[in-house]
Amino acid sequence: MEICFRKDVKMFITIALITLLLLGLYGYRLYFPLEMYYDEIYHAKKASQLAVEHQFNRNVTIHPPLWHFVSAFCISLLGDHAWAWRIPSMVCGLLVVFLVFLLTEKIFKNYFIALSTIFLFIFDCMSITQARIGMLNSMMFMFMLSSMYFFLQSVLYKECSREKSFLLAGIFLGLGLVTRMVASYQILIYGIVIGVSLFKSRKNFLPTIKDAFLYLILVPIGIYFVTYLSITVLYGNSWPDFLSHLHYSFKGFSLKEGHNYGSPWWSWPFITRPIWYFFAVQKESGEVNGILCMGNQAIFWIIPFSMGYVIWKFIQERKWSHGLILMGFFGQWLPWAFVSRVKFFHFFYTAMPFACMSIAILMFRIWQMNRSGKIIVFVYLVLVISLFIYWYPLLTGYPITLKYYKHHMWFRSWI
Repeated sequence: MEICFRKDVKMFITIALITLLLLGLYGYRLYFPLEMYYDEIYHAKKASQLAVEHQFNRNVTIHPPLWHFVSAFCISLLGDHAWAWRIPSMVCGLLVVFLVFLLTEKIFKNYFIALSTIFLFIFDCMSITQARIGMLNSMMFMFMLSSMYFFLQSVLYKECSREKSFLLAGIFLGLGLVTRMVASYQILIYGIVIGVSLFKSRKNFLPTIKDAFLYLILVPIGIYFVTYLSITVLYGNSWPDFLSHLHYSFKGFSLKEGHNYGSPWWSWPFITRPIWYFFAVQKESGEVNGILCMGNQAIFWIIPFSMGYVIWKFIQERKWSHGLILMGFFGQWLPWAFVSRVKFFHFFYTAMPFACMSIAILMFRIWQMNRSGKIIVFVYLVLVISLFIYWYPLLTGYPITLKYYKHHMWFRSWI
C-alpha cells in the first residue's frame, strides 16, 4: 500500500510539473496571429460559421466535423477570437502529451523510459506547432492514443474484459474518425496485434474475431454515420445531402492539387521540407514574425539509428514492447506511401511518439552502460533543449530580426 501511495504521489507531482511547463510553452502568445493562418482558413472559418452564422457548409473543408463543432462551442462561449478557436487544439495537444506518458509507462513499466519519451515529444518542435494552431491533428491524435490505451488493456495486459476494452477502443477510434479520416490507419495496427496474439495463444479465435469486428470496426463506422446523420437532421438536410456529406469527407484521400510545401513521405524524418504556417515582415522595424512547423534536429536525425536499434532488439528478444513501437511508427508513417494526394511534413506527427519511444530505449541502454553513458545522455538532452530554445521564436511567431531568421535557414529547401 505504501509503495503504491508513493508511486501515485510521484505520478501526481510529475503530471503537475509537466502541466505547468506545457501551459507556459503552448499557451504563450496563443492569440498570435490575430487572423486565421494556414489551414485555419478552412477549419476555423467553418467553426465560425457554425457559431456565428449557424450554418454547416460542407464545401469549406473536406474533413469530418467534430473539431469544428467543439471549436464552435468555444467561439460561442468566449467570442470569435483567435485564441478561442485555437483552445481545442491546445487542450488536446496537452492531453496527447499525458497519453503518450501513460501509454509508454503501460508498455515498458519503466519510469525512466516514460519520462524520456515525453521529454523528447514535448521538445520535438512539431508537437507545439500542432497544439497551437486551429487544426484537427491534435484532437484526432488524442482520440487515437486513447483508443490504443484501452485496446492494450485486454489484448496484452489482461487488465479488463475483452468486450469492455474493445468497446472503449472502438468509441475513441470512432471519435478520431469523425475528427479526421486518417485515424483509420490505426485499424492496421489493431489487426496485426490481434492476429499475432491469436497465433501465439491459439485459443478464443472466433470470440475475439467477433468482438473485434463488432467493437473495433462496426462501432467506429456507426459513430461516423450517426454523426453525419445528426448533422443532416439538425440542419434540415435531405437524404441526398446526407450521402453527399459522406462522399465529400472521403475527398481528402484523392486530392490531386499540388502545394508549395508538399513533401514526399520518405523525407519527413530528414526534415527536407518543413512548413511555414505563417510568415510576415514588419515594414517599419524589419522584424520577422514566423511560425514554422519544424522538427528538432537532435531528435529527428537520430530516428534512423534508434529505430534500427529497436528492430535489432526485436529480432533478438521478440518483445511485445519493441514490436508495438515498430507497428506504431511504421503503421502511422508507411501508409502515406500509398496515398497519391499531396503530402505534408506535419503528417508525421502521429508517428513521433513511437519515434521518441525508440530514442528513449536507446538512451536507457546508454545510461546503463557506465558513467560515460550517463554523461552522453545528459549532453544529448541538453542539446535537445538548446535546439528547442533556438527554434522557439519561430515556433510561436515571436518577433525576431531578419539576421536571426536567416541564421535559422540552414538549407534552401527550408525557406
